[in-house]
Amino acid sequence: MKNPAIISTLLDRQAILLDAVFNEQPMDIITPKLFYQTAISITRKHKTKSHIIEEKSLTSKEIKELAKHYNNNIEIKSDEIDKIIGIEKNKAVTKTILEAAKKRTEKIIAIYSGLDKLNEELDIKALIVNQEYMIHEATLLSWAKSRNIPCLHSCHSPYIARNLGRIRHFESDHLTLTSSRCNETLDDLNTGSGHRHVTGMVNWDTYRDIDLQSLNQLRNDLEIPSDALVITFFTTYSVTENATSDPQVHSKTLDSFLSAAAEIKKKAVRPLFFIIKDRPSGTHFTEEEVLHKARKLGITDGFSYVFDRPEKVVLISDITISPGSSIAVESMAMGKATIELVTRQVFLGQLCFSADDGVIQCDERTLKSTLERLIVDNNYRDQMADKAFENEYYVSATQSLEATQKTASLILDICGFKDSSDRVIHNQNFYDQISSTGSDQRFQQVDTFQIWSNRTRPDEFSGQLMGERYNQWRAHPRFHLVIITDKSLFDALANTLDSFEMQIYPHYGISIISPDDCPDDILSADNIQWIKHAQPFEAINTVIDDVDAEWVMILWPGDELHPQALFNIADYSNINTDWLAIYGDEALIIPTMEDLDDDQTRLGTSIRTDPIFKPDFNIDLLRSTDYINRATAFRKDAWTAMGGLSPYAYRQSEDLIFRIAERMTLPAIGHIPNILVQRSSFTDNMVSSESYEALGALIRKNHLERCGFTDAEVLPGLHPQIYNIKYNQVCADPVIDILLANFGLSDQLSSCLSSLLEQENSKNLTIYITSTFEVSDAQDWLISHEIYSEKIKWVKVPLSDQTSIIKQWSKMIDASQSEFFILAIDRLRWVQKNWHLPLIDQLQRSDIAMVAPRLVSSNAAIISAGQILGKNGLIGDLYSNFFLEQEIPGLPRAWCEQNFNALHAACIAVKRSIYQQLGGFDPLFEGLLAMNDLQLKACTSGHKLLWTPLCSVVLTQSLAPAKKDDRRSFMSRWFALLAQDPAFNNNLELRGSGVNPDIILSGKWHSAYHLRTRVLFCYLDVSNSQVQSSAHLIKALQQESKKESIQHQEHHFYANATATAITSTELSRLSPDICIYLGDVVRHSELIEEISSYTTIQQWVILTSLDDFEKWQVVQNYITGWLVTSTDTLAELPELTSFHLLSNPDEAAVYFQMLSTTENF
Repeated sequence: MKNPAIISTLLDRQAILLDAVFNEQPMDIITPKLFYQTAISITRKHKTKSHIIEEKSLTSKEIKELAKHYNNNIEIKSDEIDKIIGIEKNKAVTKTILEAAKKRTEKIIAIYSGLDKLNEELDIKALIVNQEYMIHEATLLSWAKSRNIPCLHSCHSPYIARNLGRIRHFESDHLTLTSSRCNETLDDLNTGSGHRHVTGMVNWDTYRDIDLQSLNQLRNDLEIPSDALVITFFTTYSVTENATSDPQVHSKTLDSFLSAAAEIKKKAVRPLFFIIKDRPSGTHFTEEEVLHKARKLGITDGFSYVFDRPEKVVLISDITISPGSSIAVESMAMGKATIELVTRQVFLGQLCFSADDGVIQCDERTLKSTLERLIVDNNYRDQMADKAFENEYYVSATQSLEATQKTASLILDICGFKDSSDRVIHNQNFYDQISSTGSDQRFQQVDTFQIWSNRTRPDEFSGQLMGERYNQWRAHPRFHLVIITDKSLFDALANTLDSFEMQIYPHYGISIISPDDCPDDILSADNIQWIKHAQPFEAINTVIDDVDAEWVMILWPGDELHPQALFNIADYSNINTDWLAIYGDEALIIPTMEDLDDDQTRLGTSIRTDPIFKPDFNIDLLRSTDYINRATAFRKDAWTAMGGLSPYAYRQSEDLIFRIAERMTLPAIGHIPNILVQRSSFTDNMVSSESYEALGALIRKNHLERCGFTDAEVLPGLHPQIYNIKYNQVCADPVIDILLANFGLSDQLSSCLSSLLEQENSKNLTIYITSTFEVSDAQDWLISHEIYSEKIKWVKVPLSDQTSIIKQWSKMIDASQSEFFILAIDRLRWVQKNWHLPLIDQLQRSDIAMVAPRLVSSNAAIISAGQILGKNGLIGDLYSNFFLEQEIPGLPRAWCEQNFNALHAACIAVKRSIYQQLGGFDPLFEGLLAMNDLQLKACTSGHKLLWTPLCSVVLTQSLAPAKKDDRRSFMSRWFALLAQDPAFNNNLELRGSGVNPDIILSGKWHSAYHLRTRVLFCYLDVSNSQVQSSAHLIKALQQESKKESIQHQEHHFYANATATAITSTELSRLSPDICIYLGDVVRHSELIEEISSYTTIQQWVILTSLDDFEKWQVVQNYITGWLVTSTDTLAELPELTSFHLLSNPDEAAVYFQMLSTTENF
């Protein structure tokens, strides 16, 4: 007898619905892999099974053959498509449609064949979906209807809101609706011919579990005064979803609400509290941006940002505002005064609210007055709230809070379990038997630093390897640490001394210098001395001179030395014997605040946060901000050679680093990618003082004078503790040529030129522009666009060069003559007067080859603050998507001038003499990688690239990605640098904005020492059957790792809408010796090819079936060999050139033992 089953694509926040159904009638769940995690959480609880559709599909070879057949049929339909869309001449539209259809064919075949197989094995009762416009749901629906299996669409958004596009082709047999009003919407759209059931929305049953205590707790957490009127703005999506979505709505509506709140608050006669309740929206850093804007507008008092489920926030609010979301219905049902902020997407979504419904509609211009009336007029506010609450047409189903019960009963009925359905609908204790809250992963915020810390925390094996390294060292250096304090910092000092109890390296001493007497019992160890001196900073050199040590380090009171800090410094000093100074990374330490007895300590109880992961030594970054001072050790002989430390209070290490940098010829200042110091907040007031900042300026002024920059000025920077260096070299306004590449005489070019000429008043500037037209025709074009300037010169190029930015630049470089030129494109807009001066001020330095500005978007977000090698698999922008004024904890590189090894190609100032010395752009590259190639040639020749935030330029459109041939040529030449950019930090992720710790491939492997064979086991979208077939092999690998004979790390990739596969640069940075892959190669073929082409890493693929081989055949030329898990599988396979048969635990154990032996490997 077949087990009953349902097909489901319900989301995690709707899983309680299945829980309620299975309480009455347990069933198996069939689901696409994308929804497997939700399904497995339910079936495990109810002891049934989850079945992944794709794992029951035809083999990949069979799917491809069928897809080829069906795609040929699709091609035949092109003429019919032309007629349908009404565009007979424009074949590009038809081609786009056909290509999109072809890409879906294999997915559709996989789903159909998998479902057919499961339909033979199980008694499929129904299909339940949460929408119908994505490929999984649409395909499931089509299959189910063709097999007469009933389909139910469980709504997760009311159909009176926006995004109606998702239901315009509603085909399900049953649809649950939020309210009676939804019927009218469906009728208007002539869709939804199946049975309609007004149940309310399952998510909203959450209101059942909210009690007064939890609401009071939320009010207390947000510090809302008891007499305050609470006004909440609920944000909308920021992503473009369909024709009704405006990608600017998220930021526009936020700004309009904040502006209205600020104006209203100024005149308010009663306490007001404003909340922004955010949602997952595709926007980065919303919280930081919101809080920053609130500070600027002066509304932080009586203001809060919330990122959580909305229900509790609705209930504590008196007025809610939302731009076209389902919040309006919730607010109405809960009796709140409700404003619908009308935007373009709301209008296109055909919202039907009106004042008669109890919902006030307004636009951004009238929001303030609308909100003001609700605040001032209590009667009006109550009237609107009552009207909304009593509008049964909209809210009755929501107010009944029975959506889960009604829908569960409906599902059971559809599945044929009539008795069960009746029991559920009549069960008065239904909600006592389930949790109506459910989970919602969208609001689960990830602490990436905590995850990184757990992944990199040393274990017993790490300790064993540290011991082996210790025994191999050339020397075991002695350290001496100096702490300067006074009685105001004695509590902080106690924390610092406590941290030494956890040091694993024993060879150190401590000197504490203070103008005050030593407190009782503080010198509990023999290696600590207390020195009383009226001027402690002037006594440092005498103290250091008297101690017997090879390395010295200044610690700040309150800062805690990481347990491995001294070991790691000693470790790297043995590898890099030329290093005279070593600095490391930092984290902020937050001590626990509980009261302690005299014999207690806070040791090990503090919280670490806000890491500062630093680049390798970067002289211009150090000139901009002190990024190394609190975590630096100096070789004592270097200290002696430099004449000791200067008496600069808590800035003496910074000054000494500058003096060493001025005199070094070899790299003598080393950085290790480990957290050495956990900084405290005890000295924050001192760091933020004017005297401390002035001392930093003095140190920099002295340094610059010693470097020959006698006219340089050290000015306040864009952020506290940042300095702007103005070099004032040679000429304040030298001759400059701007070389403007373009894609034709277009409005784009016209807008670019207009903004450029408006912001420029330099007499020494010439603008070169390429054109395929004659000069006279080009001049006529300028006149037709009312652009009049004698600065413009035309360079005629052949039509073939017009599509190549690099070729255009090359022609203009030949035509121009100035020593300094700025390469630009017509997608730029200039918004800053004399924007070029900060670029040229830096470019006149003898050591600088190129300078680039900060590139920003039209909505004030950073596009590029310098570029990182290896990011996004090639080269990527740092701080992308940060808003311009975003405050950055720790190291604020977005505000600092600094050196990079790559700069965004859209706008770069270049020194002609160096350009010529390097031979110009390499003709090997067609695209903009030619610029990055030139930049790396400059860096490896001893020149510097510099990025400055003092010049901002708007980039209106992104540049095209590199072509495949260019990418291969660039990687072939520079791959070693792509995986290890000195301007970055290996602890940071090579994706996103480049500011978060790497939680994908970070681990316990040492960045320099390689004492064991390293094996990375990659689970790539694996199936249950693949894991089961490989279980003995996986166990053998883990056992060998436990024996400490190999180092083993795992990487798990699960394909979903947001998952991004690891890149070759990310994997290479980890530096494994061997990668073993299990799963599907679909998203990873580029990785496999590049690892094979540019590294010596071995790549082995586990084969559990013939189907595995057929999937991996596309990359068989790039893998080292195959690991076959059974003799049966081997018999099915074609002849393999390189393989190991690991069909049992003994064979697998022998294989991994072989890997552990270096000579065999």
